[in-house]
Amino acid sequence: MQTPLWNALRQVAQSEGSCFSTPGHNRGKGLAPLFQLLGQYDLTELANLDNLSAPETVIAEAQALAAQAWGSQKTWFLVNGATVGIHAMLLATLYPGDTILLPRNVHQSIVHGLILSGANPIFLAPPWDDPWQLMHGLSVEQVEAAFEENPDIKAVLVVHPTYFGAVGDTRGIAEVAHRHGVPLLVDAAHGSHLCFHPDLPDCALACGADLVVHSAHKTLPALTQSALLHGQGSRIDFGKVQLALRLLQTTSPSYLLMASLDYARAWMQEYGQAALTKVLEARTNLAVPFPCLDVSVPKLGLWLCDPTRLCVDVSALGWNGYAAEDWLLEQSQIHCELSTLHHLVFILNTAHEPLDFARLQSGLNALAQTKPLGVPPWKMPPPPLPKAMLSPRAAFEHPYCYVSLQEAVGQVSAQTVSTYPPGIPVLFTGEEISAQIVDYLETVKSQGGSLNGLDPLGKIAVCS
Repeated sequence: MQTPLWNALRQVAQSEGSCFSTPGHNRGKGLAPLFQLLGQYDLTELANLDNLSAPETVIAEAQALAAQAWGSQKTWFLVNGATVGIHAMLLATLYPGDTILLPRNVHQSIVHGLILSGANPIFLAPPWDDPWQLMHGLSVEQVEAAFEENPDIKAVLVVHPTYFGAVGDTRGIAEVAHRHGVPLLVDAAHGSHLCFHPDLPDCALACGADLVVHSAHKTLPALTQSALLHGQGSRIDFGKVQLALRLLQTTSPSYLLMASLDYARAWMQEYGQAALTKVLEARTNLAVPFPCLDVSVPKLGLWLCDPTRLCVDVSALGWNGYAAEDWLLEQSQIHCELSTLHHLVFILNTAHEPLDFARLQSGLNALAQTKPLGVPPWKMPPPPLPKAMLSPRAAFEHPYCYVSLQEAVGQVSAQTVSTYPPGIPVLFTGEEISAQIVDYLETVKSQGGSLNGLDPLGKIAVCS
């Protein structure tokens, strides 16, 4: 396998001599025994290891190989997860006061990127899938209508695929955005594996996106926090992207993370298709006793589903998703990726073995045969879109105080509040807090869900 950065890191780590540079553990010698081997490879910008801020040799070569693998013009390695890539693409394409069109079900990191960029969001609620109690993606018709109402939109952002594995008409949305002369930005954090198998949905880059963020560690054999940012086309100033990354990323990047990106890319090119074929076969052979999210007939915002993402509706048999997650862990030692009031989500990856799939099958069978525990779930569509009172940046810079949720009704939120995971905000910074939103948050919490964005006492920050 062609892994220039990984090869260089191994060569330097295994070389003899004394090192009088950072990090302070001196090639692992000062670490606890468990970490010593790992510490050998935890190096800094030594000779022959290049520099992420201005790569010229092995990092530049590794990034070029990644660009070839994913079919982009330019690829940047990220060491602070997809979050830093999202922030960089917003800073590189938007100026303070610019408007960006995006779906309501974006990750909270995007809103934090809007605070940094000073841009203003135009949120659209994707069509509500009532049987599944989910939002999927925006429709082409929604995007077209938004441009007619807001001709000054400077960029469009979509999610491809969603946390639940749903893929919308990204290609059609790219065509609309480009016809209006603006770039399409894609949060493809959960889609870094798509280009490695022909039976998976197309990668966002193949759909015409201009900037795409991949969270490699989510679905590839890469270390946590390792991610990728890809760019293509004439609508993107690659120099501005590089400047944004220099502003946002550490000047002491982890070579372990970067080398894991290099290795994961090479491994997927060499073995990924065969490994994913086994995953797809295992998925086909799973006899899941709950309804599974799939696309027999495309609907608005939902064209395809990623078959490596197993989303099941446990409420169909009376289970609360949060209680079902706890039960599976306690009784079957199965960790799921995500639970909601109605769903469990499992990521099937190339490192899973037959024993893992057998355990999943057995655990789901046992769950279906067990009397449901916890508060019974009920259908609960998200509250109406709140009114934006301040831009995300203006609200962030505003004085604030903490009040109870009930006291917050009618006030302006000074922070983002999400159900977590998946980290999709119910309330964005700068929006008015309605009674419906408070009821929704309290219901999620009462059923066992977690709220991210409140203080330890359950109070919320409001603009004072």
